[in-house]
Amino acid sequence: MKKVNILLLYFLILFISHNGYSFSKKQFSVIIAVQPGLFYKDSALALPYYSAGIMKSNSKDYAEAIICFKKALEFDSTYASTYLNMAFAKRSLLDYKSALNDYNSALQLKLTWEESYEAYFNKSLTMALLENLQDAMAESNYPILLKKEYSDFTSNSTASLNNSPPSVLKDSASAFPYFSAGVLKNNSKEYVDAIVCFTKALEHDPTLASAYLNRAYAKNKLLDYKSALSDYSKALQLKLTWEESYEAHFNKGLTLALLENLKEAMADFNYAIKLNPEYTDAYYNRSILKGKVGDLHGELSDINKVLSLRPADADAFNSRGILKSKQGDYDEAIKDFNRAIELNKTNSHFYFNRALILYGLNEYRASLVDFDISIRIEPDAETFNRRGNVKARLGDFRGAFDDYTAAIKTDTNYYIAYLNRGYLKYELKDYNSSIVDYTIAIKLKPDYSIAYYNRGLAKGKLADHKGEIKDYTLAIEFRPDYEKAYNQRAMAKYEIGDRLGCCQDLDKAIKLGCELAYQNVHIYCK
Repeated sequence: MKKVNILLLYFLILFISHNGYSFSKKQFSVIIAVQPGLFYKDSALALPYYSAGIMKSNSKDYAEAIICFKKALEFDSTYASTYLNMAFAKRSLLDYKSALNDYNSALQLKLTWEESYEAYFNKSLTMALLENLQDAMAESNYPILLKKEYSDFTSNSTASLNNSPPSVLKDSASAFPYFSAGVLKNNSKEYVDAIVCFTKALEHDPTLASAYLNRAYAKNKLLDYKSALSDYSKALQLKLTWEESYEAHFNKGLTLALLENLKEAMADFNYAIKLNPEYTDAYYNRSILKGKVGDLHGELSDINKVLSLRPADADAFNSRGILKSKQGDYDEAIKDFNRAIELNKTNSHFYFNRALILYGLNEYRASLVDFDISIRIEPDAETFNRRGNVKARLGDFRGAFDDYTAAIKTDTNYYIAYLNRGYLKYELKDYNSSIVDYTIAIKLKPDYSIAYYNRGLAKGKLADHKGEIKDYTLAIEFRPDYEKAYNQRAMAKYEIGDRLGCCQDLDKAIKLGCELAYQNVHIYCK
């Protein structure tokens, strides 16, 4: 069940990608709030275009949103919110210079207090993206002056801004443009540049916990787990909000798990759950760790908790199905895979895992249907190979051959498909060609004992008994308890007249529990 193990790692990585440090999405991608406001003389004509622009922007159709906002401005050029929302759409399309013009146009109009500080804030973000850091820093002072408790750039700095001397405020303001640029670099997946920005922000304000947390996220994306771990630890030494605290422990736990430090990772997940008893992602990832250390009861308990908090979580049903299959409860496993598929019909892994169970239950045609769907959604080498096995069981050798070949074309290093195609050729008595496939499999995996054994069988069919013995010997070298290899080597030694060697190998095979060797010893070693 190789793919099941890959899925567990996939889900662990998925949660880092999905959660990262969630404040970067929650707090810093500032969308100007839609204000009901009053349109002026041509408001009746502008309103439908403005409303359409908002809907287009909400659905991330930014190019169409801009067209709508421009049309609205043709009828009423005095409504600031139109400029602000159009600027956001342009910034989403990386058109920073044009967005900057819109913020300036809005700031020339009469704005509400909230519009003013959000306009200055977003204008400074845009300047930071254009690497105009000096002007960005100047603009960043305006929202702070307009609203000292404004916390979009650092959720833990509110108290210091209200109660600290001017020097601290100056340092926070200096850090702001670098921090803002870092968040935007993270959002655009420019992680190296993001780290540079966050590091610069921390030079100005070493107490900025959000900078450590977002920098850790960037380092995780670059697989620099040890350095990310250091940043999480530094952040946790500072004063954090409740939400920052449990998410910091959660992300630290994910990083520790990737470093295979499961004990400490478990401790961080436990602490995240203690802080937030309804933190579903923490339960989910803790369940994975419990499964890795063999605590299947604990794993099941955590997955059940996830489903109690998030009853429509398809991935959780899939994970529970995997766990049920490990416990041998195949009927319940299939029910969970069925539920996962009901909730999400586009995930190839769900069909793949159900197909594995059906195959193990000898329900080959039902298994074939699921593998077919999995391949239509996401073709990969392992699924082609598994479907080839099903077709071989159903006697469709041509179909099986084609699937093994498709697996090899999809991934030329997928040695299992070479082994299976070689075995199929052997069964069809194409011994020379089967040897070619076994040899490639061995080249890709030099310790592949079963490939040596199967190649030995093929060589035996071609009466190459010395080559056969050599392959059985290599199979035994990599797997010392390979009783079948001892038995077959005994037969090959008998063919070249080595009766003593034959009987020694049969004796070894018998000790390892090979039933066929019991029969052979009476025939060849009287």
